[in-house]
Amino acid sequence: MTSIPYPRWVVALGATAILAPVMAVGPAAVAADRHGAAVVRTDQGAVRGTVAVGHRSFQGIPYGRPPLGALRWAPPQPGPTWTGVRDATRPGAACAQLQGLPMDAPSRAEDCLYLNVTTPRSSARTARPVLVWLHGGDFRFGGGDRYGGQRLAADGDVIVVTVNYRLGALGFLAHPALAGRDGITGNFGLQDQQAALRWVRRNAAAFGGDPGNVTLFGQSAGATSVCAQLAAPGSAGLFHRAIMQSNSCANPVQTRAEAIAAAEEFARRIGCTDTAAVAACLRGRTPARLIETAGYPGAGVDLGPVVDGHTLPVDPAEALTTGKLHRVPVLTGMNRDESRLAVWGMERVGLNCPAPSSPPGTALSWQEPSPVPSSQPVPSSEADPSSVPESCPLTDDQYREQVRAMFGVHADEVLSRYPRDRAHPASATLGAVLTDHEYAEPVYSAALAFARRVSTFVYEFADEDAPFFTEGPEPTFATGAYHCAELPYLFTVDYAEALTPTQRRLSDEMVRTWSDFARTGRAGWPRLRPDAPDVWVFAGGGGSVRTDFAAAHSYDFWRSLGR
Repeated sequence: MTSIPYPRWVVALGATAILAPVMAVGPAAVAADRHGAAVVRTDQGAVRGTVAVGHRSFQGIPYGRPPLGALRWAPPQPGPTWTGVRDATRPGAACAQLQGLPMDAPSRAEDCLYLNVTTPRSSARTARPVLVWLHGGDFRFGGGDRYGGQRLAADGDVIVVTVNYRLGALGFLAHPALAGRDGITGNFGLQDQQAALRWVRRNAAAFGGDPGNVTLFGQSAGATSVCAQLAAPGSAGLFHRAIMQSNSCANPVQTRAEAIAAAEEFARRIGCTDTAAVAACLRGRTPARLIETAGYPGAGVDLGPVVDGHTLPVDPAEALTTGKLHRVPVLTGMNRDESRLAVWGMERVGLNCPAPSSPPGTALSWQEPSPVPSSQPVPSSEADPSSVPESCPLTDDQYREQVRAMFGVHADEVLSRYPRDRAHPASATLGAVLTDHEYAEPVYSAALAFARRVSTFVYEFADEDAPFFTEGPEPTFATGAYHCAELPYLFTVDYAEALTPTQRRLSDEMVRTWSDFARTGRAGWPRLRPDAPDVWVFAGGGGSVRTDFAAAHSYDFWRSLGR
């Protein structure tokens, strides 16, 4: 059996409000034409969206110029302007990417800097809070339009903005040959996010939103992005609350040296080895070639946010320790069974199955895990997740071998702490080990650090029957509250099974919590304090406070081992 890197996008991976120019809020800012489509005037021009029973949506609004030609590997430029009314009834293209998880779709587009706005259908007397969503996907996969904001907007009475940002090599390649006059390169995806936030500041009021009350929220790599923006000077004043789902600011991003080494390896793999012509060679490669070379986590080249001295002058993990973060209220948390998604990924690509040429009962040889965990359970481009014909359950021997490969000298301690229990499959036990090590410990450590400086509220999503993907092989074990499981409770999605009536009630509570936090900076339970470690658990038909999160996830054990 092959050892796989576990999700990086789950682990790594403020200030004075600046008000936008005053724009009308309410009926004067919105006109409905005779076909029922809403028209809103932005600072670029008018856009026509669609009106549904409880919400309005405006899709595919360009917040930046297409990053083509000379603008590839350049900071985002202001979006185009137009006369007349632009159609905003369909989303723009997702940024170039391979096929990732079932919610993702492959794309070869570079013209992808689009955002989507969802509002309640009715106008309001006062401006509404704005929530800006940064999707996950290891900085390789994903798109804003995969997450419909209808539920949050209509039931939470908020404005929801979902954003595309450049991914993979096009968003995060930090090769010195691509540097501008300031010597800085990389982090273009983070710069895109800041450009979208500036667009929101200028245009929120036109959609009935309050530019002085913006919540930046994200999941997985999107939560890593929120961490980065909390430490980035360029995002100061652009948002006023932060929500981080299934990630921790305690995990460091790449150093400049690491990012340059990764970029040079990328150039070598793509065939750009002539030192004098690297930049021209890279610019001559097609988006398809670039994303194929970046590949899948665990086999491709690791590209993501980097401490570059400019966009990100300090690692968010260091900023968290020193307190040099934008001081905004924080809502942070995780799912109880996060890493069961990675364990399902092992099944998804057949890693638990005997090699075709091996005698029955022989496991595949294992690889040493990557030192930086990867976000997708796909170890190589050869292991195409869509082509694996069967799923093989993890065996007890494979569980123990996996733990020994990952934890080395500490393996016996981990196996003693997490012994095999015949009442549960080995996949669930491995999922618990990875969840507690890669999620619970860093998420809770970061929450405690935040709590020393700002109002901090912690949650755990724990619906053990959360709907799973409708595509892909059926898991051989219960996936529980896996990584991504909370998303259908907050967004309208088409990749997961429908919620049950009980789950709809839980969804209602979560939507109320997220929107109330955006409105007030408070959740419906006490803030985290060292002497009151309150963590709110979302499960079943409602939530409840618990104070044993650390015990339930062996927090002290993992702290004693170090990370």
